[in-house]
This record gives sequence, structure tokens and C-alpha cells, in this order.
Amino acid sequence: FMVMASAGERFTGSEALASFYGVFSLVLNLTDLLFLALVAGLLLSRFGLRFGLTFNPGGVFVLLLAIVAVGIAAGPMTPLFFGLVLLIRIVDLTFTDATTRASINAAYQALPAHERVTVQTGVEGVGVPLALGLTGVILLIFNALGAMDMVQVAALALLLTVLWLGAALLVYHDYAANLLKTMRRRALGAAELTLDDASLGVVERLVASDNLRDVRLALDMLQRAEHPALADELLRLAQSDRPDIQVEALTRIEQIGLLPALPIVQALAATGSNVSVQAAAIRARCALEASDAVESVAPELDNDREEIRLAAAAGLLRYGSVPGILAAGARLQAWAQSDAPAQRRFLAHVIGEAGLSELYQPLAPLLTDPDPQVRRTALRAAANIQHPRLLPLIVQNLADRMTRSAASDALVAYGERMLPLVESALSGSNLTPESTVRLVRACLPVKGAAVQAVMARHLDHPDDEVREQIFAVLGAFGFQATGTARAAVDKALRREAAAGYRILQAQQDLGGDDTVAPLQRALRDELAQTQQRIFWLLSFLYESRPILRAGTQLEQGSRGAHALALEMLDVTLAGEHKGLLFPLIERKLDQGQRER
Repeated sequence: FMVMASAGERFTGSEALASFYGVFSLVLNLTDLLFLALVAGLLLSRFGLRFGLTFNPGGVFVLLLAIVAVGIAAGPMTPLFFGLVLLIRIVDLTFTDATTRASINAAYQALPAHERVTVQTGVEGVGVPLALGLTGVILLIFNALGAMDMVQVAALALLLTVLWLGAALLVYHDYAANLLKTMRRRALGAAELTLDDASLGVVERLVASDNLRDVRLALDMLQRAEHPALADELLRLAQSDRPDIQVEALTRIEQIGLLPALPIVQALAATGSNVSVQAAAIRARCALEASDAVESVAPELDNDREEIRLAAAAGLLRYGSVPGILAAGARLQAWAQSDAPAQRRFLAHVIGEAGLSELYQPLAPLLTDPDPQVRRTALRAAANIQHPRLLPLIVQNLADRMTRSAASDALVAYGERMLPLVESALSGSNLTPESTVRLVRACLPVKGAAVQAVMARHLDHPDDEVREQIFAVLGAFGFQATGTARAAVDKALRREAAAGYRILQAQQDLGGDDTVAPLQRALRDELAQTQQRIFWLLSFLYESRPILRAGTQLEQGSRGAHALALEMLDVTLAGEHKGLLFPLIERKLDQGQRER
């Protein structure tokens, strides 16, 4: 606006005005093109996102100050004023294309993927046109008042530029915070993760932190992006004065097989000042040298410190090939046959750290060891090596309160590979109902269609607790019955309703005498569990959340919530299902009404 208005005041003829615009457009676009090609990339690479967001408003702010000062001192018709107006247009367009647009696009990357498109569409599709429209309205208002010259326009633009600069600083501040939050939530998937100069700056600050969690996040980002800076950072961190950070670096060196780190690893493995650092270095050395590490690492199998012995044994077994297995093999047999539980527990720990499924044979006896601590360690090892022949032994540990938690964790680690065992247990096995419940519950973190298929085949399991756990697993998956499954759910509903009616009849027969109060309480609890199973089944046929919420309100809610839940069920359920459910939940129905 300022360029057009100032030019219109200086070039009165259309030919002169057209000639001016032609020359100015050439200079404007040529400057923009050259700056983009030769300078923009270097500036953004060197100074990062903050520069990209603030350089344009900063430059415009300085020029607007000069324009206002010249306009006040010499007037808006002076050549200097006109020259500054032309210069600010060139600067604004050039920096917008070269720095602002690229930086804003980079800032979007800090948002979670599901928010990114929405925010970008809102800013570019609504925000930018709205801002331009508001600016036009303001100019029209001032123009209608008839008291606005170019100096005043420049002053207004100066005020808006201050707001622009403040907004740029806020965007940068929120960009850093959101990028860190996104990394911590792992919202940047491996396929979409790219580390541009701006986000790399955040990662570099994290990796230089004294906080292990921040360092780990930064290394995760570099590793998933396969960034070349990862190797240098690991070499640097392996020599940190923080043992926990050294261990983190050495563990990653082991995982990726970073050969340039071998001299550092060898030195730390030989004379580590910290036991954990030395142990991590020994494992990394085994990973980098493979069978060549046997000669130097094997003597550590007799080290007085357990952590060093563990690292040596696990490293030789995992990376040492045949020579490594031979070197550690004699020790494995001695630990397995030891009368000391600590030695057998150490063997289980070694097998778990080695993580080789081929080692399931020496682990199997440890899963039935008389010492519960040995069994717990063996269960953790089984979760690591995940050999299918260990599954029956893991399930046996569900019956012991000392090991059932570790056994459940091990089953979860097997994932869908445990489903044949679950199918067998639900079809009829020697497992107790309590162990079967825990086995079914272990399917919760596994999820997937295969788990749902197994559970849906056993809606009619004879044990109430097992059946309720099956329903709970299906409900957690958001199961919706279709086809033949609907008929199975309807059959299960009729069965549960019949059981509920029998409980109501028993309550009626017992009466309200104080002598039967404990039995009445037990029947009420049994009825509540039956009602819960019915609501689970109904949630497989209707929208699950309202159905389950209604069940909760009927059991725990106020009188008003109870009435609202009944109303919702009345308008939602089919007549057949209302006929099954309402006699069990409607307090006002007498026995005769329930029977009808």
C-alpha cells in the first residue's frame, strides 16, 4: 500500500507510473531470487529457527523506524522517504520467501501429526486472509476520515510489526516446548521424522544436558532419523564424567555396532572407574569384536563383582559365537547345578541378558526351581528369550502368589504366541479358575483381532469369574458382535439373565430375617456381578460407552442418575433385551411383575 500510494503521488502520468512499476518489479523479483539461491539456506543453517522467524519483522521494524523519523523530520515527499519505502518492500518480500515461510513450515513439525494439518490449514486458509482483510478495513477507515498520510500509515505498520515480532518470539518459544513434548510422547513416527536445522538445534541442547532422560530422548531422535551426528555424540558421551550417561552411550554403541568406538570401549572395559560403566563396556566390546573378544573377556567370568561377571557371560554368549559359548558353557553348567539359590538366580539373569532363544533348555528347570526368587528371575529371562516351549512352565507360575506377577508379565511379552495356550485353557485344562482368569487377563495388553476371536469363542465358559474376565477383555477392545457372534452374545445374555432370576428368587425365598443377612449380602454381590456381565454383553451389541455408563449409574448413582440410566436403556435396547434386563434392575417391580 505504501509503495503504491507513494508512487502515485510522484508519478502522475500512467506511462511514467507503468515504467516505474516495471523497473521496480524487476529489481524486487531479481533480489528475491538471488537471495533465495545464494544466501537464504546459509542463514537458516547457521542461525536456526529463531533467526528465521524474527529476522523479517526485525528488519522491517528498523526500516519503519527510519521511515517514521524521516517522514517527521523531512516529510513524506522527500526522495529519502520514498527510497526507504521501496527498500522496505524489497526487504519484506525477500525475507518472507527466504526465511519466514520456511521457518513457519518447520514450526509445524513440532505438532503431533494428527494436529499438524488442521493447524496449518487454519493459519494459512483462515488466519492469513483474515489478517489481510482486517488491515484493509483499518486503512479504509483511516482513509474515510481523511486525515491519514504516509507517515501515519508507517506508524501504524510499526505498531503492527511490534506485535508481529512478539508473535514470532512466542512461536519460537512454543516450538521448542512442543518439540520436546512431541519427542517425549514419541508422536513423531519413524517414517515422518526428519531433523531439520531448527529441530536439530533442540536435539543438540538435549544431548548436551546433564539429565539422562533428555540425553536419551535426543539419542532416540538421532537414531531413528539415522542422523550422521549420532556417532560423534555417542563417542563424546562414552567419555562423559557422568556414569549413567556413559552407560547409555555404551549400550547404544553395543546395539548399533559402532566400530569407531572400539578404542574407547576397550579402554573402559579394561579399567573402568565405575562398575556399571565397565560392565557396559565389556558387553560393547563383545559386540564389536565378536569372537575376537573371547581371550580378553573370558577372564572376567571369575571377577569378584557380579555385574562384571554378568556382562562378560552375557556378552560372550550373545556375540562370541562358538568360542564365546564354549568359554561360558562350563560356567553355565556349574551355576545350574549349584546348591546355592544365588548361583541359579545368576544363571537365569545371564540367560535373560544374553537374550538368545537357544538357551531355553538351561532356563526351563529354573522355572520350576523351589526358590521363588530364582523362579521370578527365570520368568523375566523367559520374557526376553520368548521360546514357545517355556509357555506351559510360565503358566504354572500363575498359581503361586510369589511368582504370578512376573508370570503375567512374561506372558504379555509373548504376545499372540500365547493364544494357543489360552485357547486350550478355556476349552478345558488342568488350570484352576484363578489361574485361567490371570491367563485371560494377560491378553489385555496384547489386543488384536486374534485375541478377540479366541475370547468370542468362549462366551459360554462355565466359570463365572473366567467368563466375566473374558467379557472385560472384549469390552476393553471395543468388541462389537457381528454375524454369528451376535447369536452367541444373545445366547449368553439369556444365560446370564436366567442366573439373575434365580438369584432374585433365592432372595425372595430367604426373606428379610436377620439370621439370613450374611447370605442376602452374598446374593446381592452375586447379583451385582451378574448384572455387570449382562451390561458387558449388551455393550457388544450396542454402543458400548453409554451402555456401560448406564450400568455404573444403576449400581452407584443417585436416584436421578438411576432414572436417567433407565430412560436411556428404555429408548436404546430392543424389546427382547429390555425384557431380559429390566426385571433385574428395576427396583419398583415386584416378584410377579418380574416373572411376567
